[in-house]
Amino acid sequence: MNFSIIKKARIATVATALVGFVVIGVLLDFGFAGGFLATALWGAAGFWIIEGLVRLALLPPGQSRSRGRILALVGGKLALYAIALWALLKGVVAPIPAMIGFSLLLVVLVITTLLERPKLQTSRSEVQEDDEQ
Repeated sequence: MNFSIIKKARIATVATALVGFVVIGVLLDFGFAGGFLATALWGAAGFWIIEGLVRLALLPPGQSRSRGRILALVGGKLALYAIALWALLKGVVAPIPAMIGFSLLLVVLVITTLLERPKLQTSRSEVQEDDEQ
């Protein structure tokens, strides 16, 4: 699994969310922009936790898994969901900016993958050439 794409997508999401916060705040409303920023950051944090869980799950055979770290990551993910649910139910974040902010991660991930795809194909063909020799 190529974790560099995931890391780039996470960083690009945070950067885009910060720029989007300023642009949306100036053009529309800073309350709307704050909801967008908060949920975009929430999505990036959740993605980081999932990445950590995947890394722990994909250890080579024979290596021991850190149960404490797994529990901490699962607890963090549950806490993120609890905070998001609370924020939506209490009206801290409106649903529309929340949907847009959370969707930002997916859009950035697709764009990052498309931009990295030529590099992935090059590295894959190099691996195949090495295997043939």
